[in-house]
Amino acid sequence: MPDPSVIDAATRRRPGISAGGLPPLLLRTADAAAICGVAERTWRSWHATGKVPMPVHIGRTPLWAYAELQRWAAAGCPDRLSWQVLRN
Repeated sequence: MPDPSVIDAATRRRPGISAGGLPPLLLRTADAAAICGVAERTWRSWHATGKVPMPVHIGRTPLWAYAELQRWAAAGCPDRLSWQVLRN
């Protein structure tokens, strides 16, 4: 669960929490980084080097599944290749 004290300045809401108080199904880059406790720049670097799961893309927007990030973290945050093997 995201830290309730963290506020996304751009949207004035807690990252990873939808308007209804439930986690959204898909997270933008900033929210994925925030719920994992890292800066967006770090998340982008990890994505570029294959350290986080692959996002899905809607248009050109990368989106990470909230449930997948939870399972990935519970598995010890393996690199992308290892994660693909583990989840299959």
